[in-house]
Formats: sequence, structure tokens, C-alpha cells
Amino acid sequence: MVCQLRYALDCLCLVGDTTVSMQILQIVLYSHSGEQRSLKFHPGRVNIITGDSNRGKTALIEIIDYCLGREHCTVPEGPIRESVSWYGLLMTLGAGQIFVARPSPPAGSDLNERIHLELGTNLKPPPLRNLRQTTNRDGLVADLTRSLGISPNKHVPPVGHVRPPLEANMRHALFLCLQKQTEIANQDFMFHRETEQSWIGQSIKDTLPYFLGAVAEDRLSRTAELSSRRRELRDVQRRMLEEEDIRGTGASRARVLAAEAQAVGLIAENLVLESDEHVIDALRSLRDWSPNALPSTPGDELNRLLVERTERVRSLYALEHEIEAAESLYVESEQLTSELDEQRRRLQSIGLFRALERNNPMEESGSTRAAVDQARQWIQESLADVDSQIAHLTSEGTRLDPYLQERRAVRADTIARIQVLSEAIDATVRQQRDYQDQRTLETRRAHVVGRVSLFLETVKLTSRDGGLAQRDNDLQRRVAELQQELDEEDAEVVLQAILNQISNRITEWAPRLDHEYKNSDWVFDLSHLTVAASSGNRYVPMKRMGGGKNWLGCHLLAHLALHEWFTKNKRPTPRFLFLDQPTIGFYGRDRRTERDMKSLKDPDRLQVRRIFEWLFEVVNSLAPHFQLIVTEHVDLRDDKAFQDVVVASWWDDGEALVPRSWYSAD
Repeated sequence: MVCQLRYALDCLCLVGDTTVSMQILQIVLYSHSGEQRSLKFHPGRVNIITGDSNRGKTALIEIIDYCLGREHCTVPEGPIRESVSWYGLLMTLGAGQIFVARPSPPAGSDLNERIHLELGTNLKPPPLRNLRQTTNRDGLVADLTRSLGISPNKHVPPVGHVRPPLEANMRHALFLCLQKQTEIANQDFMFHRETEQSWIGQSIKDTLPYFLGAVAEDRLSRTAELSSRRRELRDVQRRMLEEEDIRGTGASRARVLAAEAQAVGLIAENLVLESDEHVIDALRSLRDWSPNALPSTPGDELNRLLVERTERVRSLYALEHEIEAAESLYVESEQLTSELDEQRRRLQSIGLFRALERNNPMEESGSTRAAVDQARQWIQESLADVDSQIAHLTSEGTRLDPYLQERRAVRADTIARIQVLSEAIDATVRQQRDYQDQRTLETRRAHVVGRVSLFLETVKLTSRDGGLAQRDNDLQRRVAELQQELDEEDAEVVLQAILNQISNRITEWAPRLDHEYKNSDWVFDLSHLTVAASSGNRYVPMKRMGGGKNWLGCHLLAHLALHEWFTKNKRPTPRFLFLDQPTIGFYGRDRRTERDMKSLKDPDRLQVRRIFEWLFEVVNSLAPHFQLIVTEHVDLRDDKAFQDVVVASWWDDGEALVPRSWYSAD
């Protein structure tokens, strides 16, 4: 469906004048029950909506902005947001028409990506039941951008600026077409939403030169071609240098390669290369060279040997600890046996009992005899215990001897195996080093063979070199032509010339509005997005001009001058300008008709008439290619020209943008 819409847009824009005129035919509101409220406008002329406060006039700009792709819906809260389900916009587009509708966002939100887009030649707003999503916001902006005739363009910031390149689109053009009540007489800024976000003002500065025509329509394509041709030229010149490098100095290059081949053993060192033909033949003999098969890498075997040796060393440490502990136990056992044996000899040497019996013939008393018997019994028991311990230690020593012999044998075998493993590891390392040397040699040989093959492929490049040289000449000539064309089209010079013409137009019109600085020369200052009056040494920008009437005059003069330029020079911008209540600074909100105003000599009343007379004159001079829509608090009842262009008058009770029946039960 989206592809069909885009094809239809392209077809509509190809019919008739190549300049696409986008003007507003209707603003359509849909109630939740399906009722329609249509506000119709006339293309190519002034359209005035007049009425009292709180009738929905200010919401019209927000509705147009939303239908034409603004991300957020800024329609005021209240009866309009609550009672309207869809907002629609019917417009002229080239030789056809376009209808865009967007649903009101859900409560608590201001976002809705659904968009109904319809194209044709005699469209009517469809009923609510037929509205459905056919595209999204990005698709709508892209389609309208292309349909307006905005060609591919890109503003590249000057060197040193960090903001990214910017391509003008429909949304940038719309900043030049709307003036809200809070904007139209503002002393600090000139354009719609200019200070709302930091990037908007800068984007207006960056894209306005394109909309004014200071940037040629095909400049981007030629700039892209210049970049492409420069890249191609660099590639051709690089290839030429590479070929020259490969070719070297002819035969000398071949001899250098032959020497390298002899150094790595590809050509026998004793082979005599007398002539250039011999050298080339020797190099050609290397075409069928293939690397020698290498033995399997010894890396796995080396890892296995290292792991085994590590395990053997660990087991040797454990054996050393076991043997050391057993030997220590054996020594301690022998020492203890010696001590016990000495104790036994002492006990055995005690012939004390017999000596006592010999040397003590006297008859012993009963208590003495009992003590002697008890001592004898203790000595005999101690001697028996010592004999038992000596026997046990002797048995333990007998068992330790074979254990120590077995452990010492295992230790000797382990040491021998470690020695064998160490020798095997040394041999494997030497083998691996030889493998790496062989592999390095084969790699060097392969590298030399590759260079030789490349040389042999390029020794016949004489004819192709001629082709590259011709391509180099052609590209250099085309790059110079494009560079000269782009240099001659100095965008800054063209832009300044256009701004001078717009400034002259403002200077010419200022007396028509009886502006305070009507006798000054005016300047449209793009760098600051403002206008200024200069007289002699005085330079007065808009923000330093006193009074809302002066600020209003600056806005009107600047915007009408811009749109006159856009229209006469068929620039790709919408052909309408919407002014929201430009004369509110002259009259209070409670004055509705001339019968409420002052006498005919009232300067404010005369100034209001002067403004509208001038607006009618400018729009008529551009008819039917420019449309002006104005919402107003004043209603010049005795001014026929004013009354003839009033498309809606909302003064009586109940007259407003949204019918009261949509939100009131009364």
C-alpha cells in the first residue's frame, strides 16, 4: 500500500507545472461518533477566520502541524482533544490533491504514529469508518518531501563544528510557513518553533540556503560525483604505483628475486644466470613448486614427557620422605635397645641378694625380711620388662631392614627414570627446534615463490599500463571540470545575492506598513535569523526595536518577502503562510467590530487597514500560486475586501471550530 501511494505521489507531481503547489483546501475534524466538521479555504488568495476568544482559532496551526508530520500532538487540551477522534487535512499537491488524517493520541499521551494518506484529483474527506493507517510519520515526511520537489541535498557544517550533516525536508520547510500568536510579534525570534528546541534554530539556518536556491539542485549529485571520481583516481594512481614497484627496473627486479630464491634453496646456488632470459626461465621453473611435507609436530610428545617427569620428581620427593622417616626410626630403635641392654646389665650385675645373705649372718627380723623380698621381686620384674622391650625392638629392627631396602631400590629406579626422561626431553626440544627451522624455511620459500609469481604475472603489463594511464588522464580532467564548476558556483556568493534582494524587498515594503524604521535600509540577517534596519552608522536589529507593532511589522515583512521569493523562483516549499492573530497588539480581545472601535482617525485602526491592504496586494500579485490564512480578533465590517475573504466568522454563541453538540449534552 505504501509503495502504491508513493507511486501515485510521483505521478501527480509529474503532471503539469514542475513546481508543486501545496495549499490547504480543508481542515476536517471527526467526532467519536463519525460526524465531520469541515473548515474550507480558497487556494491562491487570502483566507480570514475571525471570531471571539476560545473558539479554536489558535488550534488550527497545531492541527496543520500535527497532520503534516509533527511528532507530538500539541492541540490544546479541552473540548477539542476530548471530542475529536481524527484530524484531517485536504491539500492541493501539484496537479492533484492529498488527504492526510491522524487520530488524536490516547488520553495521557501526545504520540500517535498512525496516519491515513490518500491521493487523487477530486478528493473528498472519507467517512470515519474508512480511516485506517496507510503509513507512519517517517513515511509521510519522506513522501511529502519528495512530492514537494525537495531534491537530495545536504548541508555539511564548517570544519570544527561537531553537529552532523543535515538534509532539508518537508518539516524544515514548514518552519517557514507558520506563525503562532506567541511568535508573530515576538522580538527575540522570527520563525516557528525557533527557540523551542536547541536544534531547530540551527536547522533553519542550515536549510534556508537550500530553500532559497543558493544551492544548485544538482550540486549534491555533482559533489557526490566529484568524491567518487577522486576515489577512483586515487585507486588508479595507487595501482600504477604498485605496478611500477612490482616491475621495478625490469631485469634488475628479476635478478633480485632470483637471488632471494637461491638464498632459500629454491634455485641451486651454483646455477649461473648469465642472461635476463636465463633469469626469467629460472623464475618460471618455480611455478610448480610446492612445500615439502613436514613431520608431525613433536609438541604432543614433549608435553607427555614433561608431565611424566614432573610426576616422577614428585614421587621421588615422597620416597625421600618415607626413607628418611624409616631410617630415623631405625636409629632411634637401636639407641633404645642399647640403653635397655645397659639397664639389664645393671640389674643382672646386682648380686646384691647373695651378698646380703653372706654379709648379714645375723638373723633378720620379720619386717626386714619382708622388705628384702619385696625389693628382690621388683628387681626381677624390672629385669623381665627390660628383656621384653629389648626383644620387641630387636623384632622391629628386623622388619625395618627389608622395608628400607625396598624403598631405596624404588628410589634408585625413579632417579634412573628421571634421568631417561630428561634426556628424552632434551632430544625432543632439539627435534622441535629443527621442525621450526624447517617450517620457517618453507614459509620463506613460499613467500619468495609468491613474489616471483606476482612478478611473472606483471611482466606483461605494458598494454594494461597504457590503459591505466589513459584512465588516469580522463579522471584528472573530469575532477578538474567538476571542481571548477563547483568553485564557480560559490554558494555563499549566490546566497548573499539572494539575501540582498530579499532585504531590498523589505526596504521597499517598510513604508507601506508605516514602520518606525521605514526610511532605513533593511537587512535580512541569516546568521542571527532576524531582520535589522540600518541608517548611516546605526544598525538596529529587531530585538532592539521598541514596541509590539514594530516587531509585528518585522515578522510580516520578512515572511512575505521570503514567500514571494519562494513563489516567484519556484522553490520547493509549501505555498501557504498561516498567521495567527497578527493584529492582537492593536486591539484588545474584547473588541469585535468597527462599531466598537474608535473614530476613523484612530491610528491603530488605520494601521490595521494598512496591513491588510498590503497583504491583499502581495497575495494578489502572486495569485494563484500563494495562499495566506489569517485568524483574527478584529472584524472589519465596512471593509468589503476584508469581508470578501472571510471564510469563517465565530462571534455568535455556539459558533466555533468544534460544534458544542460534540462535547455538551445540552
